[in-house]
Amino acid sequence: MTKKADSVVKATEKKKMVVQRIELLHNYGGEPTNFKRILPGEYDVDDEEIMGLAEYLVKNGHAKYINGVTVVDEAEEPQDEKPADNKQDDGKDKGEPPTPPA
Repeated sequence: MTKKADSVVKATEKKKMVVQRIELLHNYGGEPTNFKRILPGEYDVDDEEIMGLAEYLVKNGHAKYINGVTVVDEAEEPQDEKPADNKQDDGKDKGEPPTPPA
């Protein structure tokens, strides 16, 4: 694969991170959540839906720790990309450099 093609592949890959997760074993809600319900399922320990209660939920038997992989939606930015060459093969200037994606 060429360097350019390799960098395009890297740019479109999604980031994967191993994070600590919990599995909430049942529907939970009470004073710590201001009586808002949290549905059973898997959550990252820093997920807003569990309101910072991961340790509390595990300690009190409502959840258990599991390891998981979280896929980040943002595409990974290429780290070693070189500036664009604005010269055509015949040595003539191509004009303005390409505008980077937002």
